[in-house]
This record gives sequence, structure tokens and C-alpha cells, in this order.
Amino acid sequence: MELTDIEINAFRTGDCQTMSDLIDENATYYLDGMKAPSKDMIIGFCNRIQRPFEKPSNVTTNYFPISNKSAYTIRIMEFAKEGNVYKKEIVTKIWVKGEDGWKISHLHSTIKKL
Repeated sequence: MELTDIEINAFRTGDCQTMSDLIDENATYYLDGMKAPSKDMIIGFCNRIQRPFEKPSNVTTNYFPISNKSAYTIRIMEFAKEGNVYKKEIVTKIWVKGEDGWKISHLHSTIKKL
């Protein structure tokens, strides 16, 4: 899904307007097991987070179509020091195609230090 790459790059570079355009107004968010209250909070986080991000040593992205109007992605990022993975981030997104095109309807991100 090309849109996932656009959204990931928008977050990485701080293009929070593009990121906002790709998220449904009624989307749900969970960050490290805690429910985030709103899209505004997520976009505020996008605007405030310090960049550049740490570069993962390994990234795996899998795409799973559910129907012609829905799909989900799972992105796993591993971070290593001296050849040992010390942190893993798993990001799951559900995409739904509506009248305005494809939008993220659910996002879940968990970061775990190993």
C-alpha cells in the first residue's frame, strides 16, 4: 500500500498535515496500551516529537487485505546496539476506504525494551 509509505514518511519528516489528512476523524488510538483521547492529541504529538528518529536495524511490514474497502498493516521495527536487539516497536494500522479515499481508522503502537 503506497499510502502507508506516504503516512510513515510524513510522520518521520514532521509533515503532520499530510499525516492528519490520512487519519479518519473518528479513528481510535492506543499507544503502549493506553487509549489516546483524540486525533488532535496524535497530531499534537506529531508536531512536538523530537526528530530525527533513531534508525531501526530491521523493519518488517506486512499488508493484509480484509476486503476491497479495508486492510490492515503490521510494521515491526527492531533497534540494535552492538548487534543485540534491545528494543522493538510494533505498529498496527487499520485502513478503511470511504468517500474521501483511504484513511486510518485505528492505530496501535507498542514499544518494548528487551
